Amino acid sequence: LNREISALEETRSQLVESYNRALVAQATQANAISIVDPATLPLEPTGPNHLIALGIAGALGLVGGAGFALTLENLNPRIYSEKQLEKVSGFRVIGRVPVEAHFSQNGAAATPSEDVERFRRLRARIMQRTNGDRNRALLVLSPDESVNAATVTANLALSLAHMYEKVLVVDTNIHRPTLDHLWDLPNPIGLSDILFHHAKSADAFQAGPVPNLAVITAGTSVDKTNESLSSEAVTEFLEEMERCFDIVVLHGPPLLPFADAIVLSQEAAKILLVVRSQSSQKMVETARRELIDDAHKVLGIVVVD
Repeated sequence: LNREISALEETRSQLVESYNRALVAQATQANAISIVDPATLPLEPTGPNHLIALGIAGALGLVGGAGFALTLENLNPRIYSEKQLEKVSGFRVIGRVPVEAHFSQNGAAATPSEDVERFRRLRARIMQRTNGDRNRALLVLSPDESVNAATVTANLALSLAHMYEKVLVVDTNIHRPTLDHLWDLPNPIGLSDILFHHAKSADAFQAGPVPNLAVITAGTSVDKTNESLSSEAVTEFLEEMERCFDIVVLHGPPLLPFADAIVLSQEAAKILLVVRSQSSQKMVETARRELIDDAHKVLGIVVVD
């Protein structure tokens, strides 16, 4: 019993000693802590940094936009040079003309002298490539409706009227007539009426805005191409017009979506293809395929800026 009491007292002494040492250590640690700098309330937020965030967002937007544009360009690449256009189309570029034309009250061209000179150069190159042949039909076509080929046709006809005594321009885009709007002409009788045998050619002639120029408008609009622009009807009409005029200029419908342009390209003596500056490669390739059977008739390409 005495030994147990002695052991318990020894254990108690050790615990008291350990407790005292812990108190001393705690007091020492508390005395070691000191305030280096008192806390202050900030006057402005430390984050986020809006300038850096805007910079990062702008950079990501530019990279994303450039990537998206590059993806679109790869899906439908565009043509930026005449050399590239000639390579893709297989046809030579023979002129560049303005995308829009302005007409005075009497319908004559009121374009700047520089633009007039462009059409004169185009006229000269056409005459060079046709060896000045008369009594032939020239078809002016565009790949699709996004190209304003009507103003090119109208200005070219005006320019030709200064060279020849008798020039005829015909609006063959019977689904969407254009020339009557450009020159503010009535359109009661036109090409569609002639081809349907509803009227005679002599009844459809209208005086153009300048001397030596006659106009046949598109006439009554129709919905079905095969009912109007049949090959026989077009051939008969062109043969009659070529006997009466020095040159016949045809404002053709777009190659797409109607088939009229194919019928006309088969019957016309020469073809002029009008395309937009920076046209898509796909559109030019489509036009080339559509004209593959009549490629030998294509005088060249006119680019509208």
